[in-house]
Amino acid sequence: MGPELCRGSAGHAGAANRVARAVAEQIRVTVNQQEQAALQNPKVVNAEAYEAYLKGRYFWNKRTGDGLKKAIDYFQHAIEYDPNLTSPKRTPA
Repeated sequence: MGPELCRGSAGHAGAANRVARAVAEQIRVTVNQQEQAALQNPKVVNAEAYEAYLKGRYFWNKRTGDGLKKAIDYFQHAIEYDPNLTSPKRTPA
């Protein structure tokens, strides 16, 4: 990792953005303005809420009665941890 990526403790999102830019520069990928704007303003996510959401998705995909009950519990916990948590992919009802 080069010195341009090691910039103190600016947080994981900042480091991930710097890594993404460095990779894009190395492989000569053109990043459009919308993608650059997304890299400039990373979304901060509550880790506990996101983990509960992922567990909910896991049990949801089991498609069993018990799995669906567990999924609902995890989704409710995710909302309790972060009421503003939204998924980039919407699950159809």
